[in-house]
Amino acid sequence: MTIVAGSVAGPTSGGAVRPNIIRVVSGGVTTDYDNPLGSTDGAEWDHIVLPVSIPAGATSLTIQLLSEDCCATGALPASMTWISSALSIFEPVLGQIGDTVFCDANDNGTQDPGEPGVPGVQVELLCTLLDGSSFPATQLTGPDGRYLFVSVPEGSCAVSIDLSTIPADKEVGQCPTEQ
Repeated sequence: MTIVAGSVAGPTSGGAVRPNIIRVVSGGVTTDYDNPLGSTDGAEWDHIVLPVSIPAGATSLTIQLLSEDCCATGALPASMTWISSALSIFEPVLGQIGDTVFCDANDNGTQDPGEPGVPGVQVELLCTLLDGSSFPATQLTGPDGRYLFVSVPEGSCAVSIDLSTIPADKEVGQCPTEQ
């Protein structure tokens, strides 16, 4: 959310700090930004870009520009005008992570012709998302040894294979080769 306001006295314009609040209400949650405006862009002029989270299912978003002494400083609240605003909504980026678990007969890390995929191997995906939360998922490889995790949110991910689920005849050095 970008907000442009005018007549916000502050140190840059030669005035004292004038208290103000930007109040954001989204999905029933109220967030107050205390004193974000203070003529920092020029005399009696300011803009601010605020990150605003809109929860899934929310049907309204309210932004208020308030001339209010939130912290009881005794200072004269800001005299200001809301000039313009803009809101950009970004959908989360979802990706896919997949590969093949295969019997690597020559232990070179590449699936060569004749090295079959291994079905039924447990693969775990663990991602740390941008907000710090985690996204775990587990699945078994298909008949051809392939796995694919879909709708993976943006973040840092790692794939691990449960070696105990690999059949003994498919372990390195024990791989049958297909003709």
